[in-house]
Amino acid sequence: MYIITGGILAIVAVVFLAPKKQNNTEEKASIPLDEIDAAVLEQFGPDLTPEEKELARQEIADQLAREKAEMRKYGRLLTPDERSTQWWQEQDAAAKQAAYAALYKERKEWIDNFPFRPGYHPDILYDPENIAHSDAKFHAYQKELERKGGELWHERGEKSREIWARTDLSLEEKHAADDKLYREMEAAREPDPEIMAERRI
Repeated sequence: MYIITGGILAIVAVVFLAPKKQNNTEEKASIPLDEIDAAVLEQFGPDLTPEEKELARQEIADQLAREKAEMRKYGRLLTPDERSTQWWQEQDAAAKQAAYAALYKERKEWIDNFPFRPGYHPDILYDPENIAHSDAKFHAYQKELERKGGELWHERGEKSREIWARTDLSLEEKHAADDKLYREMEAAREPDPEIMAERRI
């Protein structure tokens, strides 16, 4: 019984701690209950309470739906790393969409009353070599910032370990030094404000 309960708790942990699964509503609805119950029986055995069985059914249905969707889209099952990357991309896209929706809501009255009409800027001339003007150069610039950010993350990890290994610093000093490293890393990953301002123009 302890093993079964532990298995169910593991399912709960996976549901809440693992990256959220793709929304495969159609695939999930098309999976026969017999197939789900057979998978539950195979993985968890017959000695489940009704509550445990229902929780296991939901998890197995999500798993089978995800696998069917992956097979249909990619012709194979994705690796855990690929699923994790896909999840983060979905989170980034959702965050951008939410930010745009918030911006639109904030400026809706302005937009409705003062429609934007594009026109030429009186002073700034288009320069294809300028990072702010060229989409290709700007995207390359963003990728370079991401690459440097990854390097800084690893450097910060090493420096952070050195800070926490020191015995001549108090706990408060260690926290302050570690926070300073983090702020420096985040600042280095931010694009140049002048480039972003000109990009918006």
